[in-house]
Amino acid sequence: LPDHARTAAESFAAAVERYPHHAALLSEWAIACDGAALNEAAREAAQRAIRQDDLNRQAGHSDKYLNADVLRRMKRLAG
Repeated sequence: LPDHARTAAESFAAAVERYPHHAALLSEWAIACDGAALNEAAREAAQRAIRQDDLNRQAGHSDKYLNADVLRRMKRLAG
């Protein structure tokens, strides 16, 4: 299972390279890193997801907002 979690985190990292401004993808990467016990990577990905969500909200991109549960989880992971 740890290998699967690490593979998932690596796959999300590759996806984020292609879409670095996608808040939901950043949050999924943070969750995958958390599951793989990649704590620093999870923290950084969560911080990026929160930052991107803030930008989306400022720009009025309501279709790109993180939902409340995900946002709470990102704040917890971001520390």
